[in-house]
Amino acid sequence: MLKRIPLFYKYLLSYSILLIIPLIVTSLFSYKHYTSILKEEIMLGHEQMLEQMRDTFDTKMREMNTISYEISSNPELTPYYLEQNMYHAYAAKRLLNFTVANNFFQNVFLYIKEGDYIYSAESTYSIPLFTDNIYQYKNWSPSQFRNDLNRLETPILRPSEEVDSSLLKSNRAITYIVPLPPSGVEPYGAAVFIIDEDTVKGLQRGGIEERVGNTLILNEKGEVITSLYDTDYLQDQSFLQSIKALPPGSKSIKIKNEQYILSTAKSNYTGWTYLTMMPQEHLLKKVSQVQYRAMIVLIANLFLGSIVIYFLMRINYSPLQQIFSYTTLQLGKSVQNSSDVLNMLSNMNKKSKAIENKWKDNQYAIRKYLLIELLHGQITDMKEFYDRGEEVGLNFREKRIFVLRCEIKDEDIDNKAIISERINNEIYTRYEGYEVKWANQNVITYICTLGKEDQQLKEFILFLHKILKEHSQGSITIGVGCIYEDMNKIGKSYMEASTALDYKLIKGQNQVIFFDEINSENQLDYWYPKQEIETLQLLVNERDTAKIIEMIKNIHRDVEKNKPPLHMVRCICYDIINCIIKNSYNNENSYLADLTYPDIEKLSKFETLQDFEQLANEICMRLQGVVQDRNIESDLRERAITFIRENYRDNQFSVQKMADSLSVAQTYLKRYFKQQTGQTITDYLSFYRIEHAKQLLKNSNISLKELVKEIGYHDVSSFIRKFKNEMKITPGEYRKIHTDRKKVN
Repeated sequence: MLKRIPLFYKYLLSYSILLIIPLIVTSLFSYKHYTSILKEEIMLGHEQMLEQMRDTFDTKMREMNTISYEISSNPELTPYYLEQNMYHAYAAKRLLNFTVANNFFQNVFLYIKEGDYIYSAESTYSIPLFTDNIYQYKNWSPSQFRNDLNRLETPILRPSEEVDSSLLKSNRAITYIVPLPPSGVEPYGAAVFIIDEDTVKGLQRGGIEERVGNTLILNEKGEVITSLYDTDYLQDQSFLQSIKALPPGSKSIKIKNEQYILSTAKSNYTGWTYLTMMPQEHLLKKVSQVQYRAMIVLIANLFLGSIVIYFLMRINYSPLQQIFSYTTLQLGKSVQNSSDVLNMLSNMNKKSKAIENKWKDNQYAIRKYLLIELLHGQITDMKEFYDRGEEVGLNFREKRIFVLRCEIKDEDIDNKAIISERINNEIYTRYEGYEVKWANQNVITYICTLGKEDQQLKEFILFLHKILKEHSQGSITIGVGCIYEDMNKIGKSYMEASTALDYKLIKGQNQVIFFDEINSENQLDYWYPKQEIETLQLLVNERDTAKIIEMIKNIHRDVEKNKPPLHMVRCICYDIINCIIKNSYNNENSYLADLTYPDIEKLSKFETLQDFEQLANEICMRLQGVVQDRNIESDLRERAITFIRENYRDNQFSVQKMADSLSVAQTYLKRYFKQQTGQTITDYLSFYRIEHAKQLLKNSNISLKELVKEIGYHDVSSFIRKFKNEMKITPGEYRKIHTDRKKVN
């Protein structure tokens, strides 16, 4: 049956199944998963909003309690002081002006027990005047008002109630009364905070998007302190008690046959319960929208996918023919069967192996390059060397290191490979070593490391020399440098090994020459500037370039005067260069780290004191060049800062324009400015503009539009956003604070 179906329809059916099954499974999983996540995110968002509202109210309550403490601790607001004369009562106005810094409550009043007056920042009122004209409570009579204040022992918060007052926006207020002192046993008075319900509703209103839900605040007794909207269910005490008992989080409840999502949060500070009630249908409207859109997308994908599959099948009806065409294009000859395709794959495999072999050859070249750089003393960052070396199989695991050089006479050149292999076999069985292929065909160089002091090292090298002579028809001379624990001194060991080879003119050929033996033979007879090298190290640490140059010249004069042997002069040169390089990297003397120094190969080849003189002069000239560059860079820093301070008012300011003015590259200027100041150019410009704006806000009355032009911003909104991000308040608030301070002063 299937055999009779055309190939086109077989492919069409198979591709359709491949599309439909994964798409449906993936869509259903994603649909359930992401709608669940969206639902949780919406619920979590309401809970977080509620917690934020709770934290805001807790903060405001703490602030009012703090103000009560401030009032009770102020000696000018005590009963004794206020009741002396009316001038003191008048003077208390400025001490009660707390609404400037706190706009949560509409006003704060001070009442002294059994007194006839109530004090505020605006005026001093008699009790009848206050209750009959200023704040006329509908459910709080003047006598009860006085009686409650006189008997007050603990803080009391009266829920939202009707208050007839021209000072209120909504004619409803919440009253918070705190005894004075708040923690005293026998209060002498009370602080009365009048909170406009409209202010509280402004905080509650952020909890719902439209007028479809409600936000409540219940006190510890389950009574409604305030609600965003008055509804019938708020009169049901059993309902209020039931929702007060709910744990924090979100629950689904039914009210009047409609399902609501109720989110609650409780305050540990006040004991109040904060609630938002949203119709479930409205709250999860976005989830329903996502569900609907997901279904539309699934159907659209199936429809479009079917169309795409159909046309692709029309295009790819002959897939094997397309493979043959591709193979023909790659090989440049006609391909008619599968064997030709296999031949193409075989050729690709051969090319892949050729590329792999080239990589291996490059590994060898890179390793050789790194070893030569190390011997020449051109490696200044050993961490970078280890990282690069690890990629090509170059890794020094041991700390102690020395260089061995083996010179083969011309008649043994044909046996060099055999001799090299013999050396490798002997050294690698005892030490970690790397052979360095050199341009000089007569000399084989090895870098060797050992973990601990080897008392039999010399005996081993002598034994190695004996074995090599057995495979040699001519003479083989080995030079061995000293052992060092500092990888930076490997170049010195190489120079010592080269010097030891040169000593064959004195010691004779066909033997092993150890540099430390040469040195010990001559160290009592020749001068060495040990104290001068130590002084040079101190000068490098002190970054005194002029004295560094002078010290190098002094060492040069001492060399001419004392005329030490050539190998000692080479060591002196190495110690000078190593001293500068090592201390420039270890002590943050970066102004010396960029110098290029003569390599070790050059040190090992100079043969006269005139060569040393030329080398010393070369180092001094390079140091003087560094000093001049440093002076130029210091001048650039001052010019860059001056340019910003002179051009910050330009709203077309750009780093490129600044770089052109200073005649430097933009990338260099950005990097240099950050190194010198610790800030980017943009950050420094923004800081300078904000500082100037602060001065204008404090000392002038110009409008924000004029101010923005003055400091180089494009528009007012971007300036306000930047200012608030930096100062945490708006420019208007900043100006108001400083204006009020001037008035108080």
